[in-house]
Amino acid sequence: MLLLVPLVGALHPTLDLVSHFPLQCLVAAVLLLPLARWGPAASRWSLWTLALALVVHAATLAPYVVPTRAPETGPGQALRILAWNVWKRNTAGMQIRQLIVDTSPDLAFLQESSPRLRSSLGEIDGYGRHTLGEYVLLVADRLESAEVHSVALGRGRALVTTVGAGHARLSILGCHLPPPLPRYADLRREQLEALAQWARTQSGAVAVIGDLNTSPFSHEFGRLLSNSGLEESGVGFGYQGTWPFHNGLLSLLRIPLDHGLSSPGLRTLSRETLAAGPSNHRPLLWTLEAPSALSPEVDLPR
Repeated sequence: MLLLVPLVGALHPTLDLVSHFPLQCLVAAVLLLPLARWGPAASRWSLWTLALALVVHAATLAPYVVPTRAPETGPGQALRILAWNVWKRNTAGMQIRQLIVDTSPDLAFLQESSPRLRSSLGEIDGYGRHTLGEYVLLVADRLESAEVHSVALGRGRALVTTVGAGHARLSILGCHLPPPLPRYADLRREQLEALAQWARTQSGAVAVIGDLNTSPFSHEFGRLLSNSGLEESGVGFGYQGTWPFHNGLLSLLRIPLDHGLSSPGLRTLSRETLAAGPSNHRPLLWTLEAPSALSPEVDLPR
């Protein structure tokens, strides 16, 4: 029955925790099927329960597991964004620096940076650096019109980068939400509501990046998309788990906690996760089509 808990995850944050793991539940259901069919505790009831779990979790995963999209180009300007929870215990600033140089993003948004890491990261040629608490935002000098400011997100803060103007205006909010534990439930709810409200009240296209500490399979994530009008960028690019960083068999535990969300009409051109290096999260490298080609008719969230 535990494998079906995600169906009622909306009833309580603790129940919703299980909904983050449809891949793991699917694997468990497959492994338990022989026991339900031929084991000592075999019963028709347990067989039907596992069959239902298989259907539910396979349907949940299908849009993410099956890669239906390939990297593409578009008529608008491509905006390359790196979002990475670098881990508070990480002090390898030079490795992070090298990844930024190698991937050459237009924006790099780092979370959970420690004072020691920020010191070892230093300045990177071709980038302006903005710091707010745990956040480090690097903006490429080639984005000449970029403006950066902080906004309140409930009792937390977020960094916003705005590029372009008019119908070509794009505001990108970077944030890191608390973990999905019962003691943080009220704070998470407050920040998710503030995040949705921010997205609805912007005058142009918007994007949200960062470690939201929720998977796209959870009920609270679904509410965020519904309340904000934003779209999730991961559909069609395969299952891209970002935490924990383990490889091998332990990679089966990996779930997608780091996200890129955007207004309807902004196309995701490519999306991938990279090697975690010294962090416990894998970096998310997301390329979307900047709104230079957006027409006034594009339906933005309000």
